[in-house]
Order: sequence, then C-alpha cells, then structure tokens
Amino acid sequence: MESDSRSALKQLALSIPPDILAEALVEQLNETKPSTNQSRQWYNTDPAWRLLGLNSADQLRRLRRSGLLRCGIEYRVVESEFQFHLSNCESRLSESPERRKLTNKIPRVSRGRIKKL
Repeated sequence: MESDSRSALKQLALSIPPDILAEALVEQLNETKPSTNQSRQWYNTDPAWRLLGLNSADQLRRLRRSGLLRCGIEYRVVESEFQFHLSNCESRLSESPERRKLTNKIPRVSRGRIKKL
C-alpha cells in the first residue's frame, strides 16, 4: 500500500512542470526550515555556535575562555551550562580588534554559580 502511494506521488510529480515543482519545493523547504524565535536571545553552546556561524563549539568555548566574550553580556551561566546572547555575541565579534578589550577575569563556575576571583 505504501509503495502504491509512493508511485502515485511519483506520477503526480512527473506531471507537474519542473519550474512550478521547484517553486513549490522551495516554498515548502522555507516553511519547514528551523527558524529562531525572535524573542529568544540566549542559547546553549551547541545551537549558539551554529547560529553564530562558527566552525565548532570548541571555537565558541575558546572565545569565552580567552576573555573576548564577557560574562553577563555575551554569555551567562544557568544551572552549570553556558548560554550565549546571540546579538551581543554578533556585535562583539564584529568589532575591530583594536576596540576589543579582553577580560582578564574569567569567572569560575561551580555548581551553576559564578565565583568571584
């Protein structure tokens, strides 16, 4: 039964002109594409590095450890997990290197709480 419906769909797809089929597929893919919620700004490490266009989660971690990303502005700690504010991270990463001041004090995290150094 499933193969019958697949062959019927295949026949239907072949009967539709290619330009119309391509347009419909593009519309469908755009509707099902995962979109970010406009009101949501804080993301855990895994989705954040992808949304920021970085190469890996490790790259995002190195930026945080180097002091480039500042605690409370570009990232925060919630229940022992780092969360990153996308728009703040994007603006920080787009600054010229001369304008960036690296943070010397990188807070330690213990049981979800930030310890002052």
